[in-house]
Amino acid sequence: MAGYKPCEGWVAALDRAIAKEGALSIVVLLRLSPAMPLVLASALLAFTQVSLGPYTAGTVVGLLPFSAVYCYAGAAGAEVAADAASGAAGAHEEGPVPRWLILGAGVIATLLATWKVGRVASAALDAATEEREGEGDQVELR
Repeated sequence: MAGYKPCEGWVAALDRAIAKEGALSIVVLLRLSPAMPLVLASALLAFTQVSLGPYTAGTVVGLLPFSAVYCYAGAAGAEVAADAASGAAGAHEEGPVPRWLILGAGVIATLLATWKVGRVASAALDAATEEREGEGDQVELR
C-alpha cells in the first residue's frame, strides 16, 4: 500500500478552500466548527499551505467563544456550589428572580449562541470546500 494517503481528498479540498478564502478565515472556521475535532483539524492543517502566523491567530480567535462558555459555566457552577455549601441558597437574591435562575439562563444562552456560531461556521466551511471541489471536477467539452 505504498503511497496510500487516506486523507488526500480532504487535504486537497481544504487546500483549495484556503487558496480561495484565505488561511486565517479557514482556520477560524475550522476552530469554530463543532463537527471537526481539534486534533483532526490540526492534523489536516499540517498538510496544507497554512503558515504558523495565520494558524496561531486563527486558533486563538476560533477558540475564544468555546473558552468563554467553559469559563462562564465554571464560574456559574462554582457560585451555585458555594451558595449550596454555605447553606445560604437564595441569600444573594436581589429581586424577584433568584440568582441561580439568571446564571442558568446565561449559561443556556451562551451555549445556544456558541452552537449557532458553530453551525454557521460549519456551513461556510462546507460551502467553501464544495465550491472548490466542483470547479476542479468540471471538464471542458469542445
